[in-house]
Amino acid sequence: MVFYYVKKVKYLTSREYELELKKIKAQNRQIEMKRNLKAAKVSRFNIPKISTSKLILVAVLLLNLQIIYFVEKAIMTYGDLSALYALIAIPATLIPTVWAYFSKAKAENCAGGITYDSAMEQLRQSSSENDETVG
Repeated sequence: MVFYYVKKVKYLTSREYELELKKIKAQNRQIEMKRNLKAAKVSRFNIPKISTSKLILVAVLLLNLQIIYFVEKAIMTYGDLSALYALIAIPATLIPTVWAYFSKAKAENCAGGITYDSAMEQLRQSSSENDETVG
């Protein structure tokens, strides 16, 4: 024996329809205001991130300048040229190390002919375009 269950359909009156429509419009307004606030916050502090390789390059440059300053000060203070060994030894070890890191990072960050930075930029642009469309 098969029983069929017939579901009662509740019909909306015009007043209930108007109330539901008001609720939905209020929710949509709240969502739109939150999106506008988030967009204002993001656009306010849009500081681009510096890549790690550039930070390392700046750090090595500053370290080399500090070494040069130290050596010049030591030469002027003591009148001895033995401090020049620091000018030869330290940058001679730093530069190949940094160069090796750059080569490794260049090989790792390149996938399919696209570098990591450009891939992330494309992803950010596509996500911002998707956020702008409200549907």
